[in-house]
Amino acid sequence: MVADHSLQVEVEKVTDYAQMMRWNIMRTPGLVVDDTLVAAGRIPSESEIFGWLKPGV
Repeated sequence: MVADHSLQVEVEKVTDYAQMMRWNIMRTPGLVVDDTLVAAGRIPSESEIFGWLKPGV
């Protein structure tokens, strides 16, 4: 999805429980964008992710 839209983002898989608690992730998967939890406990749609990565589009 990122490559399809020529987005330059950094993707990091976090497995450290303490770090996940920093974002208040109680259920996985969790998605954090710009240090803000945007989804937890579900897999967001491509359009949702695109909206979070490219605001105003």
